[in-house]
Amino acid sequence: MTDLLRYLVPGSEKAEFFLLFSPGPKIEEVEFISGSEKLKSASQVLSEAKFQVAFPEGSSAHLV
Repeated sequence: MTDLLRYLVPGSEKAEFFLLFSPGPKIEEVEFISGSEKLKSASQVLSEAKFQVAFPEGSSAHLV
């Protein structure tokens, strides 16, 4: 994942995002919180990324 984000903007930038996970695992929502405005476009990349998040069988929980 880090390698993928490394190519969004030249140089070194930092930003914080909230990711809302639901069972699957899938990402329900990505929200830019703070940091470099250059990385706001990373929301789209993060929403399509694959993360390994474990949920109990049959769970309807969400994780931020």
